[in-house]
Amino acid sequence: MLTIIELGFLIVIVTYVWYRGRISKISSQSVCSGLERPVDLGAWLGATSTEDDDETLDLAIPPPNTVKSNPNDHLPEPKHDVPSHPGTSSLQTLNSNGPLRSFRKNLLKDKHYVTFLPHSGVPNQLLVVWKIVHLAQLLDRVAILAGSNPPFSEFYDLDRFVQSTNIAILEWAEIKLPHHSGGLKEKLSCWGQEARNRDIAGYDIDVTYWPAPKDLFMTTRAGQVLNFAALQVLATRNHSEWLDQIAQESWGGVDEPPFRPDNQVFCIDDMYSVYPVHFMDSKLDAVQTIESLTSHDPVWDMVGKHFHFNNDVDIITYQLLQSTFEAKLGTEFDTPPPFIGVHVRRKDLVTGGGLNKITIQRYVEAVKEVRQDLENHTRWSNAVREGGLGLAVLFTTDSNEKGGLGSTEAPGMVEGRPRQVPDRADESCFDPDSWHAVERFGGWYCSILDSSILSRGVGFVGTEGSTFSYLTARRVETWSGGVTRFVTTEPTEEKDGKKRQHPRIHDKVLS
Repeated sequence: MLTIIELGFLIVIVTYVWYRGRISKISSQSVCSGLERPVDLGAWLGATSTEDDDETLDLAIPPPNTVKSNPNDHLPEPKHDVPSHPGTSSLQTLNSNGPLRSFRKNLLKDKHYVTFLPHSGVPNQLLVVWKIVHLAQLLDRVAILAGSNPPFSEFYDLDRFVQSTNIAILEWAEIKLPHHSGGLKEKLSCWGQEARNRDIAGYDIDVTYWPAPKDLFMTTRAGQVLNFAALQVLATRNHSEWLDQIAQESWGGVDEPPFRPDNQVFCIDDMYSVYPVHFMDSKLDAVQTIESLTSHDPVWDMVGKHFHFNNDVDIITYQLLQSTFEAKLGTEFDTPPPFIGVHVRRKDLVTGGGLNKITIQRYVEAVKEVRQDLENHTRWSNAVREGGLGLAVLFTTDSNEKGGLGSTEAPGMVEGRPRQVPDRADESCFDPDSWHAVERFGGWYCSILDSSILSRGVGFVGTEGSTFSYLTARRVETWSGGVTRFVTTEPTEEKDGKKRQHPRIHDKVLS
């Protein structure tokens, strides 16, 4: 029979063993999943930080000792299963816990939804996603992300986004079974600029577009476009008279015209062209462009900055940075060194798509400005001084004429190798051959990795007019507290002895 003292001693021992086991389990989970809590990369780089900086580089990437530098070791395999977002599910957005044959049977009667159809390349599609999610926020609806292959959840931490913003988001894979798995043929009507037909690929949903009322469009540099206020009017008011007119004009001779846009699923065709209305000195900003994204734009401030890459992308990014710097600079690093990222976009932004001495010099000057600002920046001054290389410069470009970039007088210049990949991933991919990124993960991964890598810089130089550059610049500024510049792609012309002024987008632009 145990005495009271012996029994008490036994309880203490059992409690201690349980506690040690629990701590060991949590530690193991941290190593495997990329840490339970976000890691401030700035601390690794010797940067000074403040406790009040809530938006400091909030990236869940593994510590140095848990990552192998060999690019083919321990890479996460691509996932192609049905996405699941616990944060969204807890908001009760669907009738079923899984996809059904009919998407309409899975929608809750007391819920309203908003969706779109994808357009253009990877960076533009991401901007469209942010815009549709912001619209859902304004309308208090559930956002349905267009069916992309692979789904957005393969690259972004949607659970974390939902928990941070309380904005409900779904993907089509969560709502409806694809056609090859028994999904039924269904119809959906959307608002657009003209009457036409299209479908949601893979889900056998036939989409008919009804042109929106003309008085909702505004005239801009990009032509006749809608803005968020117009979309709110479109989603909340009755447009029966307008729809009667369109039905007669477009389908007057048809016995059974397409059914009209319904209130439960508000669908919009071209979210990319939805114009961001900004005011400067109480006047409409006349130089704002559709593809630009300013730091005070609600699409970024309320949505985009919370849209983080997931752990899979974070781990691959860390490994790729480590491997790239060690291979190019011939030095081993415990952690990737601080660097300035440069995105040199030519392609359709410049006639011929090539580089020349004048445009290269603009990037040279921009890199110098960013470095100077970082040296004077309280947060990053230590990182700059301890960088040893005067801050390496990591660049990527879609131009075939890259040689001149090596003359940017930036110690530690590291070149990203451009490569054309499928699925309209229109940016270059870092060292794709050794990483087999296209073969392992598909075409989208190259653009995603480029974006993720450059977003880790303490400074960034982008190309004016490039959506990819705008998204990356906002991440560097918000997540890292970094410094950014933009370089104009337009040729400098002189008229009457004066240089032509290029439009500005509230970012410092060199011309």
